[in-house]
Amino acid sequence: MSKPSLVACALLSLGTLLSGTGCRTAAPIHPPGSAALVGCAENGELDWIYLDSGKRKRTYGTAHSPDIVRVAPSGGLVAVLDRKAETVTVFDIGDRVQRRVIELPAGSRPTDIDFIDRRSHLAVACPGNGSLITLGLKTGEVANTVDCGGTPVALAGHFEQDRVAVALTSPNSVVLLDSATGKELRRIALPATPGAIAQHPTRDELWVLSPGSNVVMVVDPGAARVRVLPCPGGPRAVRVSYDGKTALVMCDASGEIAAFDTRFLTEAWRSTPPVSANGKAAFPAAIELEPPGAHLLVVMTNANRLDEVEVETGKWLRSLPTAPRPLSVGWLRERTTGRMDSIGHF
Repeated sequence: MSKPSLVACALLSLGTLLSGTGCRTAAPIHPPGSAALVGCAENGELDWIYLDSGKRKRTYGTAHSPDIVRVAPSGGLVAVLDRKAETVTVFDIGDRVQRRVIELPAGSRPTDIDFIDRRSHLAVACPGNGSLITLGLKTGEVANTVDCGGTPVALAGHFEQDRVAVALTSPNSVVLLDSATGKELRRIALPATPGAIAQHPTRDELWVLSPGSNVVMVVDPGAARVRVLPCPGGPRAVRVSYDGKTALVMCDASGEIAAFDTRFLTEAWRSTPPVSANGKAAFPAAIELEPPGAHLLVVMTNANRLDEVEVETGKWLRSLPTAPRPLSVGWLRERTTGRMDSIGHF
């Protein structure tokens, strides 16, 4: 029997790739121009990583400790929260320059930020003075300050309904505020101390974590109903997929990512990150979804890397290097013009 020619071997290999059996090691597919912005604490850097190539294109100095990175849903601006310094740094992702540093009131002890419109208005949860502060990032001015009637620890904006949901302690509750006026719309008591909060994209439903109680609380604001789901491992951060089918939870104590079926309120899968280069366990510090929602971006502070997880299966797809001590992550997309754009959560 004669040996197959080189051309035949090449065609056979090509057929294998096209059939899908040889694609397991291929890089994940991303929206064109998809990029991650990773806040790294070693030198206060904002690491710019293109997800199609996996390459780090640029690194910019921002806050001393970029604890939270939020990208405006319609593009243009990035807000970086430094909790200890009590500042919000505004970065222009189109011109790639730092616009301003906004100093929050002394003693405000900010814990969370989120955009409450698609361009430039940001809400800041300030437990130090029990208030929610709204900032205009284009001017740096405080647009509004609202007494929350409790201690705000986390928040989530909802653009279609023009409201912001704030998780409170003392007492444990969620308050819904009109995002423009700060008027209280509704208040729902919670059975456990809340941490992070996320809004379901298609239903009037909130997903609230309680790290201390190891539970997830699913809140129906209209019915003032709260359903409690067990979630061991210290749930610390949550994102709901763009199609609304899956809630992704980062567990701080166990280092796991857990996925919940939002329809049946059951845990769909739970997955542990690959170990770090030195063989030690890698622990996630922050998560963000990449539209349209196939991939979850996870930063590993003790491993200096950005991981991608397949939302449907919990499979860890790849790890990309970052600058030292990554703490936070945001997502954006570069337009063909070279400008930047992003997609909101809702």
